[in-house]
Amino acid sequence: MKKYLVALALMFSLFSCKDAPYMDPDEPDWLKQRIQADEEIIKSNPQSGLDAAAWLRFEWQGGYYFDYINPANSSGIETYNFKGELIPFATDGRETYEKDRCCEHVVWTGSKYVPTVE
Repeated sequence: MKKYLVALALMFSLFSCKDAPYMDPDEPDWLKQRIQADEEIIKSNPQSGLDAAAWLRFEWQGGYYFDYINPANSSGIETYNFKGELIPFATDGRETYEKDRCCEHVVWTGSKYVPTVE
């Protein structure tokens, strides 16, 4: 039952943030620009698959990190630091990051994004 309540709360938060969550002034400019560019691609090419993607923000090691999740992306989840630099995790580094990060914040979701419940 607890899993269902967590999933339901997550879905409500996604729907309530869907219109313009990237307008948060705390989000870096590179991320706002990337999201705006993706939205333009979605409008011009609805088959691009970008509408199934999401950007999530986490706190880790005293800073903000951003996960780009797109099931169509064969390389898996991409993690960026606040400066917009891709973090090249080794397998054990990704496991540490995923275990130790906290404070998930949904920055943006495409209209076909389906969150996973861990």
